Amino acid sequence: MQSAPKPAAPTAQSSAARRRSRFLVFAMALAPLAAFAAIVAFTIGVGGKLTPIRPHAEFRVAGFEGTGNLEESESFTVGPSWDLRWSHHGTIQQICWIDETGDDECIVAMHRKPIREEGGVNVTNGGRYHLQIQADGPWKVEVFEFPDNRPVAAP
Repeated sequence: MQSAPKPAAPTAQSSAARRRSRFLVFAMALAPLAAFAAIVAFTIGVGGKLTPIRPHAEFRVAGFEGTGNLEESESFTVGPSWDLRWSHHGTIQQICWIDETGDDECIVAMHRKPIREEGGVNVTNGGRYHLQIQADGPWKVEVFEFPDNRPVAAP
């Protein structure tokens, strides 16, 4: 009866190969962390320090609430950067902002694409305006102005 061959005794060469394999796995695991640390160090070194950016200040200029249609709101005056924001529980078919000369811009609901329950639009033409709204159900529209468009570094 023949006996099964005995496994070969570990050699110095196979032990070195295992150590090298473990080192490669360890190095590959640390590489992303080292890259991240290098990017952070470079960013801080170049800029001196990281400063968060705050969004520019906004001021509520006007607000209107109602149910159903609004033929003409009170007038309001805004600078060159402002937002028109709305919310409603029902449907809004149209929101128009009309300047003193009668020129208007509108957000209009389209077939299969209603005006969202909450939303807003940024307008870049300053002036004196009033609103006209066609709606079913309660709604709220607010006007916010951004007097300074530059981002401000946080203290």
